[in-house]
Amino acid sequence: MSTAVATPSVLEDKTLRELDDRLASSSGGQGMSTSELAVMNQVRRSLLDVLLSKDDPALRGIEEASSEEGLPLTYDVDIINSYWDRRPSKVRTRLLEVLNESLPFLTALFLDWRTGKIFLPEVQAARAKEFRELLTRLGPTFVKFGQALSIRPDVVNQVIMDQLQLLCDAVPPFPTAVALDTIQEELGQPASRIFEGLTLQSETVAAASLGQVYKCRLRSSKQDVAVKVQRPDMLRTISLDLYVLRKFAYIAQDFQEKFTAQRTDYAALLNAWAGGTYKELDYNNEAMNQRTIRGLLANVTDVVVPEVYDKYTSRKVLTTEWIVGEKLETSDAETVKSLTKMGLEAYLVMLLEHGKMHADPHPGNLMKTPDGRLAILDFGLVAEIDRRERDLLVATLIHLANKNYPAVVEDSVQLDFLPQDVDRSFIVPITARILNEALQGGGAKKVNFQSLARDLAGVSFQIPVRIPPYFALIIRALGVLEGLALAGDPDFQLVAESYPWVSRRVLTAGDDSPILKDALSEILYKDGEFSARRFNSLMNSAQGYVAHHTDAFVDFDAIPEEQAPVDGALTFFFGPQGEGLRRLMKDEIAKIADLSGNLVAGRAAQAVLSQVDLLPPFLRPPRLFRAPLESLAYVSQLDEGEQDYINSILAVASLAANPGAAAGAASADTSGIAEGSLSPSLLGLGGGVSPDELRRLGPSALPLLAKPEVRDFAVSVADAVARRMASRVLRRVAQAI
Repeated sequence: MSTAVATPSVLEDKTLRELDDRLASSSGGQGMSTSELAVMNQVRRSLLDVLLSKDDPALRGIEEASSEEGLPLTYDVDIINSYWDRRPSKVRTRLLEVLNESLPFLTALFLDWRTGKIFLPEVQAARAKEFRELLTRLGPTFVKFGQALSIRPDVVNQVIMDQLQLLCDAVPPFPTAVALDTIQEELGQPASRIFEGLTLQSETVAAASLGQVYKCRLRSSKQDVAVKVQRPDMLRTISLDLYVLRKFAYIAQDFQEKFTAQRTDYAALLNAWAGGTYKELDYNNEAMNQRTIRGLLANVTDVVVPEVYDKYTSRKVLTTEWIVGEKLETSDAETVKSLTKMGLEAYLVMLLEHGKMHADPHPGNLMKTPDGRLAILDFGLVAEIDRRERDLLVATLIHLANKNYPAVVEDSVQLDFLPQDVDRSFIVPITARILNEALQGGGAKKVNFQSLARDLAGVSFQIPVRIPPYFALIIRALGVLEGLALAGDPDFQLVAESYPWVSRRVLTAGDDSPILKDALSEILYKDGEFSARRFNSLMNSAQGYVAHHTDAFVDFDAIPEEQAPVDGALTFFFGPQGEGLRRLMKDEIAKIADLSGNLVAGRAAQAVLSQVDLLPPFLRPPRLFRAPLESLAYVSQLDEGEQDYINSILAVASLAANPGAAAGAASADTSGIAEGSLSPSLLGLGGGVSPDELRRLGPSALPLLAKPEVRDFAVSVADAVARRMASRVLRRVAQAI
């Protein structure tokens, strides 16, 4: 939409009259209160300050120029401000376009607020729809801004979020002749010398707000490629809209500070979003993202990322491998179900292992290839998450599963969801209430990522929640993946499907991840006592064996029906990734070995003494023979806590030996365990170990036993056992004295 540039005098008269007319009609025929008049006059003055700035005759030549020269290629507020400050008439033209479109909507919104109708659900829904339509009319920058707001429950309510998530930036294509001129200007030669099948008659295969795509072929290699060409003058268009939006942000900020108690930094929020949007204008940046993630996913065999042809890529032209396939949005439910799981694997690799994640997985960017793999397209928007934030996200999930809500709140502070000075005594009960309702009992099985996000958004207006930009992108990406998966499988559980990745991340945490080391301890030491059951569950989960019989959100106590092979579990435990786990488990394994040895030795001594007592007196051995056995039986006695500990270990061993019983075993019953019976699967390193499996395991275990990690671990455990035994003997002697 374009309008002739008005002179300041005409503009002043038109703007004042229109604003005053609208304000008068907004009063509904009744006088506004003093506070309402103050609000509207403040808005009026702020707008006029922007609209009525005087033209500088010395800048007229600059005004008429349309070159991008002087605009930064990376987002820089000061440079953009300097560029557009010298072009006030163009700013006013665009600002008037925005105001002419926005004022009817804002006036209706103000009337709803004055009359109290804004709190009616049907009015909220109608205004949210109008807001979406308004952003669509205002153009690509505002569409993208709306898409950013659609994942910000700390800024807009759920009704608006639902509408904004329907925004689409598909627009009619611009002329192919313009695209060919851009290719020649960017790549230094006519498109016909580089590509076959790209002519004036070529039609686009896709057109969006920032650019459009053609399918053609490289002359040099005959390789089919996708060529994305940016729309003309996008740098000026986007930077001008960002400049205008910043003016509105300052007005909103000023309004908020004068008339409300809220302290949302709208300018900072805008800048955080604008930086990512500005990056999308540089196809070199997108090419770099695509190359990086292609490398990160090289070992994920079921996922394809197109190759980038750097020789034919520039700031406004991107040439990549053409992927043959069908869009995921057109696939059947079974295909969507299988491919979404592939996608989740890829996204968890990106997020948890590398901290760099494709952040725009809408159905049009996901495809099924003819060989059944998942192709991911369009890397203009990528989220980057540093190591500490990734570890905190994993720890938060663990605290959620343990219902450790004070820790969840503390995680939220560390992740910058809540301010450092937040009132914990007020926040923790609210958090506990909403999460308990979401995660309780059988209902927890039906909880999904999107519904939980909506529940938390519902309290975001009671507590000072803010969503960091990186997490907003994660919400968007995982929310879209989950939505696709739920369409193919109504029982899909994103958190449960992510559990193996969380388990691996926690189990492989080293000394450089103190957050995850603490989280692992919290899982394994339930109520301060080591839980062999949880160790079993965690080790199996890390290898992809997860219990499906539980109704819990994430159940660290659930034993899977099918368990990991013992050799795989041992390889994991003694591999490089198990170094931190071995250090944590050394003392526990020494404790188990010590108590088990004492249990067996003590019961053996008691058994011999019992048999001796059955002999006739004249056949009984002398007292000298009994003394060592009695001493051994005494020293080997387990106290009540030690006996409970060993019983819990034996219970898990029993379940491991009979995995089918795990599904119905909410808690372990040790009454049927034979005295002294100790399964080779004490710690749950895999399923039950049959004689056949032991014979099969023998040859494969020999190389494992020869590893220095195994020898070093055995020595350290033996040393710990010796120290425990010496301590036990001294303790018993002291008690006897």
